[in-house]
Amino acid sequence: MNVTTAEEWDAFVTSLEHRQMTMYFDVASIALLIYDHLLVLGLEIKYVWQPRITPVNILFYITRYAVYVEFTVLVYSDLAPSLSLTTCNDIIAYVGWSYSILTFLAQVILALRAWAVWGKDPRLTYGLPTAFIIIASVCLVFLQMTINSLEFIEPAVPHRIGCYLVNGSKLLSICWITFFIIDTIVFILFAIRAFEAYRCGGCSKLVHVVYKDGIMYYFYLSALNLLNVVVMLTQSPDFLIMLLSPIRVTQVILVARIVLHAREQASQTEFFYSEPFQLVSSHQSTHM
Repeated sequence: MNVTTAEEWDAFVTSLEHRQMTMYFDVASIALLIYDHLLVLGLEIKYVWQPRITPVNILFYITRYAVYVEFTVLVYSDLAPSLSLTTCNDIIAYVGWSYSILTFLAQVILALRAWAVWGKDPRLTYGLPTAFIIIASVCLVFLQMTINSLEFIEPAVPHRIGCYLVNGSKLLSICWITFFIIDTIVFILFAIRAFEAYRCGGCSKLVHVVYKDGIMYYFYLSALNLLNVVVMLTQSPDFLIMLLSPIRVTQVILVARIVLHAREQASQTEFFYSEPFQLVSSHQSTHM
């Protein structure tokens, strides 16, 4: 809609202020992502860029590099001049779907590790995919409902750049609740095995790294996801996407480090104890 009344003009000014804040979060998140990527690039080249292709490698590549495409689109929506309402809606739709799908793929990496430390338990072989599909479907339904509810404005001001979101459903918060639920399921699986490993004394340094990183991931991401839910439910609709970038970058960084730390430790360990505390060679563990 166009800005024609004083009320709509006030909405535009508020949207402009909030959009500026969101841009700061986007830029800071991109800088942090690039900085961290450079820090661990050597480990990535050594332990992931290899001829052998594994499911975790594929998920790692998607999670690690698709985020750059996502941020390119976000920066375009922040800085491109005179974007139409349709274009703004399409951009947010792409970012929303990309964010949700890539978040679930990153969670799959952690779920695969939980499945591995449970000795590939048949109950988890079928239970985890079923739970993921059901929970992800709920998120995607509410995501599309939110996208359909979004309202942007076209302020009649010179040199206008970016998109100006002024209204939208808060149902998007359901997605972050589903992210939290999946993280909690995986955390419980890790926590149970970590407790058993500690009690039985079968926890090698590698297994300790896997458990520690998985549990730290849960606490960091859960705190951010719950904070985002609170912001979405208590603040104006144009705050819907404010924390997307920080949470996305935090997840990408943590997942990458979990994979790289485990493989680095595995390469230094000849043998380690794997659930149910049987001895497994480090050559096998390198491709977890």
